[in-house]
Amino acid sequence: MARNTNKYLKENAVLIVDEINELKRKKKTYTKPKKIKHKKKKVKLAVLQFYKVDDSGKVQKLRKECPNAECGAGTFMANHFDRHYCGKCGLTYVYQQAGGD
Repeated sequence: MARNTNKYLKENAVLIVDEINELKRKKKTYTKPKKIKHKKKKVKLAVLQFYKVDDSGKVQKLRKECPNAECGAGTFMANHFDRHYCGKCGLTYVYQQAGGD
């Protein structure tokens, strides 16, 4: 009885090992290098882009604030060559052309 059990266990062990070997695959060789991700550049004292201080000490805002209630006070709009744009809510004001185009 012990021989039959031992033989049965060996056969099952061989079958399990064969199943495991079938699942293994050859390691993939990559041809192109990995894509280099963009790193955000930190701008020191970035708040100086939004305000200007006169000689008399008066503070002037250089950018337009977003009027949308969703954004709240202190959310400035980006200055583009043809428009003002709010990055938070997406509000856009396009400049009028002088020639009426």
